Amino acid sequence: LLQNNVVYERKGIYTLNPFTFLRTLNNEFIFVKSEKSGLTAKLLGSRLRELREKEDLSCGLLSKKLGISSRMILKYENGDSNIILERALKIYNLYGDSVFHRIDIFKHRDLNLKEDTKSEFVKKYNEIGFKASDTKRVPFDIISKKEIKIILTKVGDKVNKELVSITELIEADDLVIFKNKKPRDIPALKKDEFFEMEEAEELIKFIKEF
Repeated sequence: LLQNNVVYERKGIYTLNPFTFLRTLNNEFIFVKSEKSGLTAKLLGSRLRELREKEDLSCGLLSKKLGISSRMILKYENGDSNIILERALKIYNLYGDSVFHRIDIFKHRDLNLKEDTKSEFVKKYNEIGFKASDTKRVPFDIISKKEIKIILTKVGDKVNKELVSITELIEADDLVIFKNKKPRDIPALKKDEFFEMEEAEELIKFIKEF
């Protein structure tokens, strides 16, 4: 069972439950990650020092509030550290999420995928103004976003019913790109029609018609 507000990562692939996924799409990035050692968060040391000094707190006073040693506070402030969830929650209760590295699942994929490894469809989405990524092990092949507009795209000549359910759940739009003949009752384009799109607004307008 995938927990709310937790990002699971295995071999570079992120997994989230629908609630957490929706938060991420709304730019409410999560900072808790599931690893082999358990649930952890990455603490930003310089940010912790900045907030402590802003409150005019000594390392000793902060250590008492958190129930850890002054030496550990200094260690945290001298670099970014992965800490267990229990300790992260104590720091969160004092300073909120600004002292933690928030996980942008879309930025991660962009930084680790070379341009020539992206699908031609993702490249086209990016070209016309979307931020897009290929996906794996889900009922859609591409996720793309422009401002608050989110499109989940399936490439192929069959309609996946799960795609419609997911888009309704997270209030996104769906699009199917057919290689051959396309149906008329769903948001669908043939491959050549998709590649003829020149800007994001043109595609968004097309989908709105459905």
